[in-house]
Amino acid sequence: MLGRERDLFATCLITLFAVAACARDDNPARQDLGARIDGATTSDAVVDAAGGDGSANDSGGSRDAVLVADGVAIDGASGPDGAATDIAIVTDAGAPLTSCGIDLSLKFYYLDPLLQFESADKKTCVVAQRRDDSQPGMIYKAVPFTLLSLTVGHNGVFEKVSAGSKLSWTSTHHNWFDEGVAQGAQLSYTLAFEYKTSVGLVYTLVAKDAQAKVQWGPIDLLPVSQP
Repeated sequence: MLGRERDLFATCLITLFAVAACARDDNPARQDLGARIDGATTSDAVVDAAGGDGSANDSGGSRDAVLVADGVAIDGASGPDGAATDIAIVTDAGAPLTSCGIDLSLKFYYLDPLLQFESADKKTCVVAQRRDDSQPGMIYKAVPFTLLSLTVGHNGVFEKVSAGSKLSWTSTHHNWFDEGVAQGAQLSYTLAFEYKTSVGLVYTLVAKDAQAKVQWGPIDLLPVSQP
């Protein structure tokens, strides 16, 4: 009788271990990866692949940590998150852009809060929205500005940066060598002024990656101004 009870007890232990092993499934193909990939604790109804499910919102309700546009709509229009076809052309709010939004009715002056530029071949455009921080009654050798937003377009890809923590403006003597820098989703953009005695002010734009490696530019820019 004692032997039969011992065998029964051993059988129960084996069953318990088997249930525990099934409950902990180490196969990543069967795990829900929502907490690690989406940065949320909500369970996804489907497993993420390469950072996204092909839609901005997962079936379980959690949002992908990186919101990327595919050129037409947010996520899933041309390719999944992280794919080669997935190009960052979003504003900080996630709305896709199709142009720099240049206003052709405005005249250009380099000390105006709003600056608009295009390259000679029209393949690159820049719109810089600034705030003039001058105090009334003060005369400045370098007019102080705060960069509020920078919109960049290059070869059909557009991005607008408007988060203050990602923007900076450096004012210089006579504002002849100013620089505006915007940290985009994948690239940082530097809009630079340079005064040359032969031609006056010239403007350039360069884009660098996270390792400060130039991806394109410097590109010469022309002010956009009403005739």
